Amino acid sequence: MKKLLILISLLLPLLGSAQLQTVFQHKVDSIYEKHRDAIGIVVHVESPSQHISWSYAKGVADTQSNAVLDSKQPVLIASNTKPYVAATILRLAERGQINLEQPIQDLLSSTTRELFEAAGYDLDMITVKQLLSHTSGIRDYVDEDYFALVGRRPDHVWQKEEQMERAIETGAPQKNGEKFSYGDINYLLLTEIIEQKTHQPFYVAMRELLKYKELGLNQTWFINLEDYPVQTLPLAHQYAGQISMGFLRYRPIMGSLWWWWNSGNSKGCRFILSVFVRWKNHKG
Repeated sequence: MKKLLILISLLLPLLGSAQLQTVFQHKVDSIYEKHRDAIGIVVHVESPSQHISWSYAKGVADTQSNAVLDSKQPVLIASNTKPYVAATILRLAERGQINLEQPIQDLLSSTTRELFEAAGYDLDMITVKQLLSHTSGIRDYVDEDYFALVGRRPDHVWQKEEQMERAIETGAPQKNGEKFSYGDINYLLLTEIIEQKTHQPFYVAMRELLKYKELGLNQTWFINLEDYPVQTLPLAHQYAGQISMGFLRYRPIMGSLWWWWNSGNSKGCRFILSVFVRWKNHKG
């Protein structure tokens, strides 16, 4: 895939749209033939300056049925949900409802605040910005043992309270503001801040603040939290290595923000990039 990205960057200035799409398709086909264990590949190329908006899929959507993968099938976007959460926080900051340098102590629910303070966290020293940048010092609940536990309990619907408690159980607080340590817990807490400030479920607030309807994000949703969009193709079956993730699809880990589905178009990605560019320009 890295070679494909390099090829795209080199050829964009040189070839016309139709020629480029042929080159792209041939390259994706050749990559798939060499790596059939990939099961399926979906690629989207967006280049307004070259008048290119091209999607392509190769492979199958399900190894049992061998149904052909369609580029417009919705797929799990995993931690790409985090930019949506971050963009929502930036919207609240634009409106003056929060400050990125603000301590999170008074932004969380009393239950969450008491839980973390009892574990030794000084929430008056941890800021919104540190949650956004994974420098909060809060231990994460996701590790190898967590994945093993999820695999052993496929029917269990995990709640955010359970995940917060597990985060506390994984170890003592780390010093905040000094070390980058990627963790879902940071964005789990950010969703709670969104709910506390908007008095809505975080996914409803995100849909309104990020203006899905205006931007044509009609096939982007949280599964099991929002209705399946009309006129949307069946979900593509997804795998972790050789392990089917189908058992997780309809029993999402609610607090982890992994279970957001997005259609095969690029509108969501373009939107998030646009929000961050505008925020950067606004801040100078």
